[in-house]
Amino acid sequence: MKVDLKNKIALVTGSTRGIGQAIALSFAENGATVVVNGRNAERGKKVVEEINALGRESIFIRADMGDQEQVNSMVTQIIEKFGRIDILVNNAGINVGKEGRVPVYEFTDANWHRIINVDLNGVFYCSKAVAKHMVEQKSGKIINISSIVGIVPLRF
Repeated sequence: MKVDLKNKIALVTGSTRGIGQAIALSFAENGATVVVNGRNAERGKKVVEEINALGRESIFIRADMGDQEQVNSMVTQIIEKFGRIDILVNNAGINVGKEGRVPVYEFTDANWHRIINVDLNGVFYCSKAVAKHMVEQKSGKIINISSIVGIVPLRF
């Protein structure tokens, strides 16, 4: 899909692998400068190298979307470096792996709170931090990616 994203600054959370990585690469292929985000610096560096190989600028910023201070710091770094954020893709999400695939009455409070903090609060934290800059710029797009888990019931 071709869309002109030349001169656009895009932040894609959770973009060190999977869907987020594919979105980041697609944005770069369409001309955007891409901020890669995740918790794994090694994977983040590889995605940045892939984007650079396409002739586009990219940086990696490690930040946990479940930590509002880290999110705010990330957004500040982007604004200081690029002056704006044109596109935010809230893609970061976690699951608890096989140990979390248990009946709802066995699901731990700790796993529940961690997932809610990243998958729900993280979208709020990032949107809140970026939206004020988009209002000042008088432009911007926020895209939220969700999981099939949001519509699949927990077993019991």
